[in-house]
Amino acid sequence: MISPALATLAAPVAQAATTASQAALRGVQGAFDLLLRDDPEPEAVAEGEKGGVPETNSAVELQKQADALLEDFREQAMARLAAAGITLDAPLVLEADRLGGVRVAGGHPQAGAIERILSEDPQLVKTFEAWQGTHRAADRQRRAEQWERLYALDPTAAQAQDAQFSSLDEPPLRVTLASV
Repeated sequence: MISPALATLAAPVAQAATTASQAALRGVQGAFDLLLRDDPEPEAVAEGEKGGVPETNSAVELQKQADALLEDFREQAMARLAAAGITLDAPLVLEADRLGGVRVAGGHPQAGAIERILSEDPQLVKTFEAWQGTHRAADRQRRAEQWERLYALDPTAAQAQDAQFSSLDEPPLRVTLASV
């Protein structure tokens, strides 16, 4: 039986993993759709046609979404920190903690206060989680598209390098905040 304290700790982990997995799955699904299509040229099928892959599943589109989410996160985080009276004399590096929350990477004299301020804003945390998931989905989609191009040229070489394209060993994503 799971203790109530462990269950309380496990819930955010499960939610963060689900959010990231869902974003990654959307990107990977687009890659599989491309691989299973009869038409070898992805540009030849217009969006919305039977068998077509919506434009938002391309690595480029996913990366654009990730970039927009990152910019939103940076603006929101800087505003929250400024409202709390925290000024950044040097760039501040943030990364995801093991539960999907935001933590200060490296040493910073106000790390605890910064982490508390940022974690108290649920919308900010959601934006950070969405950025992580979308960024990882874009990366996976990019690798799937590279694998597809290699497979079209040399299926044996693509299969031999499959582990390189399907690796899920990903380091923590980092965001740098700096005063303007």
